[in-house]
Amino acid sequence: MKLKNLKITGLLLVLSSIFWYSCVPLKEVGAFSACSQQTLLGFRFTYGYAEYCSDSCYVFNTHAQFLKDVECDCKRDTSLDTLLKNEFAIIGAYYAGLRKLSGGSLINFAPIGNSITAGTYGGVVITSTEQSVFNGLATAASDLITLSYKTKEIKKIIAKYDKTAQTALGMLALHMDNLESKIRVMNTFYGTRANVLLKNAADDSERWLIIATYKQKTREFASEAKVYDNFQKTIKTIIKGDSLLSAHITNLNDDSFKKKILVIAGDISYLSSNSND
Repeated sequence: MKLKNLKITGLLLVLSSIFWYSCVPLKEVGAFSACSQQTLLGFRFTYGYAEYCSDSCYVFNTHAQFLKDVECDCKRDTSLDTLLKNEFAIIGAYYAGLRKLSGGSLINFAPIGNSITAGTYGGVVITSTEQSVFNGLATAASDLITLSYKTKEIKKIIAKYDKTAQTALGMLALHMDNLESKIRVMNTFYGTRANVLLKNAADDSERWLIIATYKQKTREFASEAKVYDNFQKTIKTIIKGDSLLSAHITNLNDDSFKKKILVIAGDISYLSSNSND
C-alpha cells in the first residue's frame, strides 16, 4: 500500500505539471524541469558531514573515559554542508530557468552567484574543477532566470549547458555516495562496539540500555544511508532526462521523446517522494 501511494503521489505531481503547462509550448520539457527543480530544492538534507563528524567523535573514540575527553571540531564540516546545499540550489536554479523557458512560472528562487569555494573541508576536498563547474552553472542559471529569453531559445541553452548540468549532478552524486559509505561504515563499527560493551556490562539493566540505544542509533544510521542511496538514483534519473533532452535537441516535439521525458519526470517525482519519506 505504501509503495502504491508513493507512485500515485509521483504521478499526481507530473500530471499537475502537465496541466500547468497545457497551454504553452514544450510542456513536456517544462514538466521534467519542474520535477527536477522541486526534487533538488526539496531534498531532505538532515544528516550531513557535520552530523557525521559529531557522531564519529564518540563512535570511533575507543579511549575516552569521560565525555569531556572527547573533542569535536566540526566547523569545516559545517562549511562543507553549506557548500553542498549551495550545489543543490545551483542545479535547482538551472532547472528553474529551463522551466521558465518552457513557458511556465518560477518556483521562488533567488540567484546565489558564485558560492562554491575550492578547498579541504573536514577531510573532503572541493576541487577547483568542482568550483568551476558549479559557479559556471550558477552564472548560467542567473542568466536564464533574470534575462528575457524567448521560448525558442531553449534549444540553444540546452545545447550549451546540459553537459555542465550533468557534470554538476555527477559531482553531487559522488558526495551522496561518500556520505552513504561513511554512514554505513559507522553503523557497522557501532554494532561492533555495542557487542564489546554488552560483553563487559555490569548487569542486565546496563545490557538493556546498551541494546535499546544500539537499536535506536542503527535504525537512524540505516535510514539516513537509505536516503542517500535513493537520492543517487534520483540524480541518475535526472541525468538520464538531460541526456534525452540533448539527444532530441533538434526535435523536442517528437512524440516518442515527449512520452519518454514524461516517464522520466514521473520517475523523478516517485523517487523524490521515496527519498523524503
